[in-house]
Amino acid sequence: MLLLSDKSPAGVKRRTGPAKMPQPTLVGVVSVRIDDSKLGDYLMADSGGKLHSMRRLFALTVFAGAALLFTVEPLVGRLLLPLAGGTPSVWTTCLLFFQAALLAGYAYAHGVGDRLPIRAQVPIHLAVIGVAACFLPIGLSSHQAIDSARPVLALLPMLARLVGLPFFAVSTTAPLMQRWFSAVDAKRDPYPLYAASNTGSLLALMAYPFLIEPALGLDVQGNGWAWAYGLFALLIVACAVAAWFAPAGRAPMIVQADRQPHPWMRWLLLSFAPSSLLLGVTTTITTDLTPVPLLWVVPLALYLLTFILAFAGRSIVPHRLVLRLAPIGALMVFFVLLTNVTQPWWAVLSIHLLGVFFISLACHGELARLKPPAAGLTRFYLIMSVGGALGGLLNAVIAPIVFRKIGLAEFPVALAIAIALMPRRSRAAAVPNAGVSRDLGRVVYPILVTIVTVTTLLIAGDNGKPGGLVFGLCLVFVYLLVDRPMQYSAGLLAMWIASLLFAGQAGRPLLLERNFFGINKVTLWTNPADKQQSHLLLHGSTIHGRQFWNGDRAVNEPLAYYGRTSPVGDAFKWIESRGNPPVAAIGMGAGSIAAYAKPGQAFTFYEIDPAVVRIAQDAKLFRFLTDNFPNGDGMKIVLGDGRLEIASAADGSYGLIVLDAFSSDSIPVHLLTREAVELYRRKLSPGGVIVFHISNRYLNLKPVLASAARDLGLVARYRYQNLDTEVSERKGTTSSTWVALANSESDLGPRAERPWKPMPSLPKGFRTWTDDYSNLLSVFMLSGN
Repeated sequence: MLLLSDKSPAGVKRRTGPAKMPQPTLVGVVSVRIDDSKLGDYLMADSGGKLHSMRRLFALTVFAGAALLFTVEPLVGRLLLPLAGGTPSVWTTCLLFFQAALLAGYAYAHGVGDRLPIRAQVPIHLAVIGVAACFLPIGLSSHQAIDSARPVLALLPMLARLVGLPFFAVSTTAPLMQRWFSAVDAKRDPYPLYAASNTGSLLALMAYPFLIEPALGLDVQGNGWAWAYGLFALLIVACAVAAWFAPAGRAPMIVQADRQPHPWMRWLLLSFAPSSLLLGVTTTITTDLTPVPLLWVVPLALYLLTFILAFAGRSIVPHRLVLRLAPIGALMVFFVLLTNVTQPWWAVLSIHLLGVFFISLACHGELARLKPPAAGLTRFYLIMSVGGALGGLLNAVIAPIVFRKIGLAEFPVALAIAIALMPRRSRAAAVPNAGVSRDLGRVVYPILVTIVTVTTLLIAGDNGKPGGLVFGLCLVFVYLLVDRPMQYSAGLLAMWIASLLFAGQAGRPLLLERNFFGINKVTLWTNPADKQQSHLLLHGSTIHGRQFWNGDRAVNEPLAYYGRTSPVGDAFKWIESRGNPPVAAIGMGAGSIAAYAKPGQAFTFYEIDPAVVRIAQDAKLFRFLTDNFPNGDGMKIVLGDGRLEIASAADGSYGLIVLDAFSSDSIPVHLLTREAVELYRRKLSPGGVIVFHISNRYLNLKPVLASAARDLGLVARYRYQNLDTEVSERKGTTSSTWVALANSESDLGPRAERPWKPMPSLPKGFRTWTDDYSNLLSVFMLSGN
């Protein structure tokens, strides 16, 4: 119901009362009175050109808002990574915070947009935009320590102080601008604006690692984001003007939202599953499969692409086809998870990404199919954001606690939930004439397949050879249930539970512990050639420690990257002639370098992960620490980020500093910057040496350290130890690359006994990494070891 203005438009006679004559005016003075209702009618005239311009304005605004969100997210992550040791879980925690802030923004948009008229919404929202601008630019005033015992609880309030209000203000853009657009052009579907929003997110996501980060430091990024926010605020003002003069904006009554019943629980689950899948597949492929730097961008880009395709307003990919492909993608992903296949990595990676892409597209396609009319738009987005936040909460907070002894269980669980949400097919479309009865398929069939799988695995033993064949055959039988999503999902999940009995290629699991910093696994591996047994410490697919065991007796010999003939072995020979001065190690692993300790020599280990400390001190798993420091005398363990903690040590404390704190192939950038190297140098005693373990499958980090050494006037040398595979397996040692930095050439031992080489020339235009600037692309896939 609309309340008409008490001013009659020109040309319309009142029904009662005498006509009024125009009032005389003074000569030379023009009196103009503009009726805002007429102005609104003029501005919003139903002409194609004006409405087309309005659509462009609102599309540009939601595009800009989304782009701001997806440039500030990696910026904030880069600011906070050094405070928590560079662990990938910092990114997961940031995503949890951003999803929660997005939920708050959508709740605000729903509360304001659903209960207030446009002319009440406009001043409120402009005030929010203005207040948020007072908290810019974004930046940390100083480094702060993160409590390693409760890192998530420490990071979340820090995120709120750092970027909470600006992010909240921008996050309201998509639903609120769509609501305002509905007031401006009631005949046009507002949902395609959501596709424009996700397009902005996708382009910003790709621009940050490839354009913004390589060119700009963090301070410049923070200031640039503040200026971009100012331009965005001008767009909001323009949209506010358009909405203010819209016919719906003049209605004094509260616009009532659509009160039709909606499948809100289905909206919730259909948004929850893809959100959890995004984080689950990102953790899986960057930890267990192939930890390529910047690979996290790909799953997130595909996730945003599914929103664009689903809400584009026209069928780009037929939804019926997607619903056919999603169960097949889930089957392929489950096969990879069940069999622990990692090679060829590109094929396994493709299965993970394509499977999750089609499953997420199916879920988001169902959301688009079930979306309400424009009046229920803000409620729809609010429930979607609740689902997304719950997905982040599961992966970032709940899963590390509930699944701490299992591993990445949330990924297969989310896959199963997503498949269960698919609409039921009208016929058995998987295998014609399969003949699986309804009653059998509901309960008995998945259980029967699980029993057969478990029995076969128990008979086959844990050598892993028949695993692929067994799981492949059983998954074929599970696929017969594909036309009944709930039963199909239960069958896949049952297969994954059965796979927990499967040992895999790394050997029989002795321990698995998961926390904020990752998943640490200890296995008992037997060399098939000579039956020599060893304990392996694994993080994903990377070995971080190894020790030979003969029955119940551990061999006190450093293995893996730390053998006697390895580059780090050279470093310990260099300091022997100086009376075995104190040693500092940033990164403990299994404690392998403790085997180099001489009587009376002091070792200090800096380790951020409490689980790694417990594993290294457990004599049933590794005995490097207990055998070389039986009473703990001479050994000190400092829990916390290595760079932050070593800063409190007295200058000149150590004769050797060993940097080996990398998690798989991910790089804690803050440990390699010029400021970090300068800090390490201050802690060296005269004649001391710093050695960096930089073995990496995807990055050549020598230019990073060479440029820092050049700026600080240090001598830099590197050594690559390339071991034959057969020798490596027999001796338990691994090829590795190390860089040594010292104040003078003589600190690196006699030249004749040193197979260390001068650092290669820096690439043209290479920029030194600092706390404010780093560029992974500048060292990605460069040749050389």
